[in-house]
Amino acid sequence: MNGRKYFPILARYHRWAYGRLYERIDELGDADYHADRGLFFRSIHGSLNHLLLVDRLWLQRLEGQVTGKVNLDEELEPERLALREAIFAECERFIGYVDSLEESAFDEMHDYVSSTGEAFTRPRASLIAHVVNHGTHHRGQVSAALTQCGLDAPVMDIPYFLADATR
Repeated sequence: MNGRKYFPILARYHRWAYGRLYERIDELGDADYHADRGLFFRSIHGSLNHLLLVDRLWLQRLEGQVTGKVNLDEELEPERLALREAIFAECERFIGYVDSLEESAFDEMHDYVSSTGEAFTRPRASLIAHVVNHGTHHRGQVSAALTQCGLDAPVMDIPYFLADATR
């Protein structure tokens, strides 16, 4: 696999999928947005805050920063619009990081410390894929919450992204 071609597509898909999700989220009133929907991080807002935290955390790790122990449900941004802006800013940073890598970097091992303080070494390509996969997991939960609110879940499949990207 050519990581130099594949991972920039994934990074852009990650941003696109957030955009599709936010098309629906923006239709919600604050009560539905903040209501406990039984998600891992309770509400849509809590889930989005978690996504921002983890996207930011993994990018810091990938950039070689030591992050140490982290509370994964910490609220980084209580304001709804500011959270939206921060998520998209983090997506841009992630795209920039992925775009900056040489082909050989995708095959290298990468050291990091988990949120519990444990040290790991994993393939960089797998960690980049994890950022996108983690986002997909929680965006799916938010999609289910949107259907609880009477909205249609957004289509966020990669083939639709690829179709949009070629238009």
